[in-house]
Amino acid sequence: MRLLGISLATLLGACGKNPTTTDVVGVWVNADGAQLTLETNGQFTARGLPTTIFWRRDQPGPAIDGKGTWQLHEGQPYWEVKLGFDEIGGRPASREITVLVSGGGASTYLYRWKGEEGEDRYKLERKLPAAR
Repeated sequence: MRLLGISLATLLGACGKNPTTTDVVGVWVNADGAQLTLETNGQFTARGLPTTIFWRRDQPGPAIDGKGTWQLHEGQPYWEVKLGFDEIGGRPASREITVLVSGGGASTYLYRWKGEEGEDRYKLERKLPAAR
């Protein structure tokens, strides 16, 4: 029984790895062409983020292109990347959205719920560098 307890504690500890800024810095893409670039200096650029996922589910509109600053922090119950837009569509803006973080290290991806929490996810996966 003691061995089972130790094994379970080890397994649960491994699953609880928190993401770091290194895990989320990079270029994140979706198959629909959306792209989110998170820079090491805390700046981001967004291109083609679907309005119905990131702003208003009930009002389709043009894809979101913008830039601003980002921060990684522990939300409840998920780790989050907060995107603070300074510019949207080439115009000054002051808007914030949250992208959730799943995993850590090479298995990290970013996402938003497509509907209610627990339903389908809109995933942004790390774009790998082009092979030379």
